Amino acid sequence: ISVRDNGVGFDISQYHASNESARSLGIVGMHERIATNGGELQIRSAPGTGTEIVAVFDISGELNHGH
Repeated sequence: ISVRDNGVGFDISQYHASNESARSLGIVGMHERIATNGGELQIRSAPGTGTEIVAVFDISGELNHGH
């Protein structure tokens, strides 16, 4: 599943470097819901480029991402 926009984007490395309490609850919630269902959340963004959020799920049961 992929969602992309052409907005202002943000520096994803700064998001990952921030402490847990400063992180967006929306992103944290998406990550938790996707992980609970056996998926992986990927966020691609940079200032001025928009943002793409990708949720990857292994529906075949063949891949193991360390879970």
